Amino acid sequence: MSERFDKLTGLYTQKYLEERLQEEVLRARRYNHPLGVLMIEIDFRFFEGEYDVRANLSYTLFKQMGALLQRLLRLVDLPGRYGGEAFLAVLPDTDEPGALVAGQRIREEVENHLFLGDDAVPTVRVAVSVGIGCFEKHGRNAKELISAAQKGLQVAKGAGGNGVELCPIVLEEQAGT
Repeated sequence: MSERFDKLTGLYTQKYLEERLQEEVLRARRYNHPLGVLMIEIDFRFFEGEYDVRANLSYTLFKQMGALLQRLLRLVDLPGRYGGEAFLAVLPDTDEPGALVAGQRIREEVENHLFLGDDAVPTVRVAVSVGIGCFEKHGRNAKELISAAQKGLQVAKGAGGNGVELCPIVLEEQAGT
């Protein structure tokens, strides 16, 4: 059971999240339901000049970010830590407009949240970039959806960070639809 949860953030682990995403893809396909995926990353570069965030505060920021994501997402959503510095949220029954709303809400709440720091920097504000991939439009399996969300994240970061972007690549319509 403990392998399901990341020890630092309390969110799901990458492995468990990938398994659950594949299950959600199968469910979305079978019942023709929407499915959104968010890739979220803290924009450290905004703060490196002012604070030595990466060295001193990353541990506490990730822990607090996990708690914040759990509070902001629905009970049916699946938030997890993805890789070393990213978070992934699987949003069942969420279409593109809903995923954009969720991503924007997360971005705004993080930007307005006062994170606790350490003795040198008691409080800190951070920003996040969010990339979005949606089932059928950007990907038809778990791997493609994660890749799509990563591409959206790259676009958000490339635009200066602190933004929410859809995957820029749309899959071709299936024949006959």
